[in-house]
Amino acid sequence: MNSICVCLQIDFSLTQPRAEDMESVYQKYIKGILSFLYANPKVFVSVSFTGPQLAWLDEKHPECIRLLSDLTSRKQVEILGGGYYLPLFPLLLPVDRSGQIEKLTSLLAATVGKRPRGMNLCGSVWDPSLITTLQSCNMEYVHLESSLIPSGRTKYLPVITGEQGKTVKILPTYREFIPFAAELYDAWLKRITQAAKKELSKKTEARAIMTIPFSAQEFSSFMGSPACIAISDEKVAAASNGVDLVLPQQYLKTAQSFVVTYVPAGMSTALAQWATVPYQQGKVNGQFPLTIHDYLNVYPQNRRLYERMMHLSMLISQYHGDKARRQTSREKLWLSQAGWSYVTLPYGMPAVAQMRQLSYQALNDADDVIHEEDARESMTSYDYNADGLNEYVCSMEKYTAVISLKAGSITELDVRKGGGNYAANLSRIEEFDGVTDSYQRGIFVEHLFESQEKKKYLSLEPAGNGIFSRVQFVEKKFDSKRHEVQMEGRGEFSSMQLPVILRKNYIASSSGILVQYILKNDSPLPLKALFVVESNFAQTVFADTPQSEYEAELVHDNQREELSLNKTTGYDSGVSTLLLTNAANKTSFVFEPNENSGFALLPVQFKRPHKDIQPVQTSETFCVSFFWDVDLPAGREMEKNVSISFVSARKKTRPRKNSQ
Repeated sequence: MNSICVCLQIDFSLTQPRAEDMESVYQKYIKGILSFLYANPKVFVSVSFTGPQLAWLDEKHPECIRLLSDLTSRKQVEILGGGYYLPLFPLLLPVDRSGQIEKLTSLLAATVGKRPRGMNLCGSVWDPSLITTLQSCNMEYVHLESSLIPSGRTKYLPVITGEQGKTVKILPTYREFIPFAAELYDAWLKRITQAAKKELSKKTEARAIMTIPFSAQEFSSFMGSPACIAISDEKVAAASNGVDLVLPQQYLKTAQSFVVTYVPAGMSTALAQWATVPYQQGKVNGQFPLTIHDYLNVYPQNRRLYERMMHLSMLISQYHGDKARRQTSREKLWLSQAGWSYVTLPYGMPAVAQMRQLSYQALNDADDVIHEEDARESMTSYDYNADGLNEYVCSMEKYTAVISLKAGSITELDVRKGGGNYAANLSRIEEFDGVTDSYQRGIFVEHLFESQEKKKYLSLEPAGNGIFSRVQFVEKKFDSKRHEVQMEGRGEFSSMQLPVILRKNYIASSSGILVQYILKNDSPLPLKALFVVESNFAQTVFADTPQSEYEAELVHDNQREELSLNKTTGYDSGVSTLLLTNAANKTSFVFEPNENSGFALLPVQFKRPHKDIQPVQTSETFCVSFFWDVDLPAGREMEKNVSISFVSARKKTRPRKNSQ
């Protein structure tokens, strides 16, 4: 006899459940599905919810929870567990893995009245190290996409895999057995039985198991299909030629044969196809499965979110203060670990900037909770992003910043009580944005251009190589007590390959950062160029139009001016102060060069695929640049300073007029 296990996922395509979205899904799918199941006791289904979805249903539709409880009591429905916020488990520390599983398990026990014994994984993102966590959380089995099972193993049987003496059972899922729209019951049944017979007839007498995963939308369509109507009929089901619907636990309790194999790290085909070339679907080689870390390496901004999450996870684990405060901080951390912050489900594309910024906001909240008690300021040096080079992490009274030796820029900027990561900028890709940036956009990125390249730069066209925006700086001095790091970058300018040196000194204080520059002409010839200090501020608020997020004012020729942020603005000289304010939370950034400068404000839009191959605008960056003409004889130097201060939202801050 062959068995079919219907696995209903409600619904991994949803992100954080807003009330209006969840109400729509409930009325459109969930309500009808539960009514159908209650009226058709011969249809057995395993069901999985995320924690926020289940909590919303418990609050807004308790009748739904009561119905689920009745269905589980009569052993028609089996509730699956998992991570409360649908995390990508291999990216988490063990304490967060078990914490998220137990949080959802406790909610299921309190609402539906059952503790789950099996679970789904977001995107089938798997790693053998999860086995220990699953066993400690009393999870007996897990669903994984069948593509993760090594080739050559017998199909349509449960798998058992082990790690360091501990084991877990795996029920592979097969989307290819979802009935076609108008497929008759006999034809569907024939497909299943023939596949099982071909695979198992000569290998074993064991009962085959086909686990078929449905989304809420797919199951709603399935309910009206000829195949489901036939299954619901007791007479047809009784004469179904050796095929029955079962629940996972029901099958596993009587299973006599398991495929013993080692299942290496991997993820679903939907994710793996996007993990080779950025924003392009590629072929999946089953012999060498791609992992979630391969995926993050292709998408730097998603990887940076992971790095920030890991940093906070370690800080919370090392925090030994108030236990309630630590748990509150960890709850915020778990929210930031949601899989929808990294991947767009179920399509497999990387999550867009809006979802990443929601995660950054949760991480900042987690950081603020423990910082309120332990407000010590520090600048530490360690390999923050696991690239083999040290970064510099500034944890100060008003902000956290990460300084990288790559281009010597700030790659992470989180202002306390101030929203997301202001340095989470994309760079343009020609296929989507019409032009490719030759550098990673950050805060305090420097360029050295020839005079004729100035117009191109201000028109957002590629303008030379910028030199220092692509240079690997080297550390010259690091002083953790003074919160200071000195670095040096070297390059060659123009077609004449004139050697130039830029020494860059970051000094962090409680309320801001001062960057000191020394540009040296190290060639025997005079140097004429344009020196640019560029800072990019990412979009962090997406509820309104992008233009509504920031407001900008500057002092130009001792006069205060308000700037329009929906067009390019530029001045050749005379700029002494810039005030950039996040209108959503009133966090202000005050830039002050030590000498009047030229200035440019350049809004940059980014388009990316999102739920479709066709790109759409998903985020925007506001690029602000200060620049000076350079005329240096051989061997001479030029000094410049630019400071940035972070001002609280409580009072409206105006830029000061230059007293000169």
